[in-house]
Amino acid sequence: MRDSAALQIIRRSGTLIGTVLAGVINLYNPELIVIGGGISKIGNLLLAEIRREVLKRAYSYTTMGLRIEFSPIVDDVGVIGAVHFVRDWVFTVDGVNISEVDN
Repeated sequence: MRDSAALQIIRRSGTLIGTVLAGVINLYNPELIVIGGGISKIGNLLLAEIRREVLKRAYSYTTMGLRIEFSPIVDDVGVIGAVHFVRDWVFTVDGVNISEVDN
């Protein structure tokens, strides 16, 4: 009985996440969506539900070649994201990313 309830929660969570991601995908048309953090520990059932909902709701041209994956980095994903954000902020001056300028 408890397993059935847990499966329902996972499926419902995947549906909700997939619904939100479909909107983001329709706006930005990314090639890759990476889902990180503790939620990735749930596994393939959640990922399958997310993908199913995205394919159902997103425009078909935005899902061609789209990959949705869990990050292999589970525990430190927030810290890594913050470091990248600060790095990009530090090396950007008036809209120009200094780290990308050729010498």
